[in-house]
Amino acid sequence: MIELTTQPFVLPPSMPEDDMPLSLDNKLPLRQFFESAYKPASQWKIGLEYETSGLHMEDMSVIQFYGDHDIEGILAGFRKLHPDAPVIMEADFCFGLKPEYGNITLEPGAQVEFSGSASNSLQEINDWLFQFLKELCSIGKSLGVGFYTAGVDPFHPLDARPWSHKSRYKVMRQYLITRGKMAHHMMKQTMSAQFNIDYSSEADAMLKFEAARRLQPLFLYLSSNSRIYEQKVLPAPMRGQIWEHTDPDRSGLPPALSSFDDYVEYALDVPMFLIERSGSYVPIANGLTFRQFLEQGFQGHTAEYRDWAQHLSTLFPEVRFKKNAIELRMFDGNQPALTMAFCALVKGIFFQTELMGQVNQRTWEANWADAAALLQLAEQGLDSEEAKFLQPLAKRVKAQRLPGDDAVDVLEQSNGDIRQLFDHLKLCLGK
Repeated sequence: MIELTTQPFVLPPSMPEDDMPLSLDNKLPLRQFFESAYKPASQWKIGLEYETSGLHMEDMSVIQFYGDHDIEGILAGFRKLHPDAPVIMEADFCFGLKPEYGNITLEPGAQVEFSGSASNSLQEINDWLFQFLKELCSIGKSLGVGFYTAGVDPFHPLDARPWSHKSRYKVMRQYLITRGKMAHHMMKQTMSAQFNIDYSSEADAMLKFEAARRLQPLFLYLSSNSRIYEQKVLPAPMRGQIWEHTDPDRSGLPPALSSFDDYVEYALDVPMFLIERSGSYVPIANGLTFRQFLEQGFQGHTAEYRDWAQHLSTLFPEVRFKKNAIELRMFDGNQPALTMAFCALVKGIFFQTELMGQVNQRTWEANWADAAALLQLAEQGLDSEEAKFLQPLAKRVKAQRLPGDDAVDVLEQSNGDIRQLFDHLKLCLGK
């Protein structure tokens, strides 16, 4: 492992108060969203987010939100295992809880998402992921539900999946479909893994943001696991195509940055979804951008700092700034061991200034030669124990086999048997 090299740490400013008034005349509070996340290299961590879907094993139908053998019963099982964990409630429905190892939440189409506690240790991240999966699969088995992950639901048409009744998602559902023909596919049918990484300064953040932009095509390629949709084989992976037809204002590859100011300007010109007032969401109409909101307000409401933080959370580019981290969003859902290999890849590259510099000196394409070169770089940034997590990916690179290739083989060799496909995609802890 090469010696850790980083950009100098800059002491972060305090986060503004939620009700602090905002205006275009003073953009300093807009920058502080990013500056308040600075952390010294000794405190850098990675946060993993991992999305799954459930099926009723009797008839292979999608789990719904209400019912003892559906989301309602599954979260009741988690609450029984973690009686002291804080819960996320809305309209008397449990939308998630916060056990000691992370957060369990629900996506718009009844996908179950695990957001592990951030850690510097790949082994700890792995342990938390597998603890969640062990509990999820055990609860599911007791209810006749099996869980799997992939880049997109390969089994069912869009209308077979339920819609969340969470108020935020209702606003998103109504707005996004006006901006892209596959927006509802994104909300209800996709599954992915995201990695959140820390930064120590503006210069460090720019270095990491650019490295993530350059690596996006290769990360998406290596994780691609979405070549089956409605039980039919597709010529190309689908999850990336879904995002291409979701909302061009807020998705896709973000612009290159030279400073936080560039991201501020990018975000100011994205239309808003909503603001929150008195515990309720107020939908924003007519494509009002945040810049226009700062200039003219909306229905008597004027801009406050919490509106800026809320707005930034509704931007979905492949790389984005979120509260306290940079988020890498370009990975299809895959088996846990392969997902941990991607986590090791991210740590090996993004915790080393020298290696990110090498990444940013070239263009990375979706091919096996570039994959092998990136693996070699990542190995330099990890000690021997953590480098072992790369092995599932290294084997695939050597064999030149994408995860989606295996799923296609299973479906074709079984003459379209979806139960065999499920057995391949199900969340087996040994995979």
